Amino acid sequence: MRVFNFLMFMLLLVGCDSKSRSDVTNNVGEFRESYNKKEFKAIYIGSSDSLRNSISEGDFSGFLKNEISDIGMYKGGVLLNSTINSDKDVSLTYQTEYEKDYYFELFVYRKENGVYKLYYYTVDTQKKLVLDPVTHALKIPN
Repeated sequence: MRVFNFLMFMLLLVGCDSKSRSDVTNNVGEFRESYNKKEFKAIYIGSSDSLRNSISEGDFSGFLKNEISDIGMYKGGVLLNSTINSDKDVSLTYQTEYEKDYYFELFVYRKENGVYKLYYYTVDTQKKLVLDPVTHALKIPN
């Protein structure tokens, strides 16, 4: 009976992970739609309290405007890696095609009041990060 209970518990955890990843993947899709429409205020308002407390709406919008200027509009992407940390943060690493080139992107969403909200976002426009061939996580080369 203990083995059965343990297996059921593990199955529930896997289900939570899949649901969390699915929710965050949908959020990334919404981010990209808003990015291409230049609706930066909508992205900012829907972000986590931590992100909004660390950067003003103007600075955040300015960052995204610069990204569009530097790399262009979003065209497509492939999810390379996803991790869930303590059922609070979900990190997704993508190789993404923009109008001007391909870049690695990292999205981190944090659960606030039962909803995943953007906590951290970066695009490796300087091409300084490399993809670990085993874990598919981004890292700074030695």
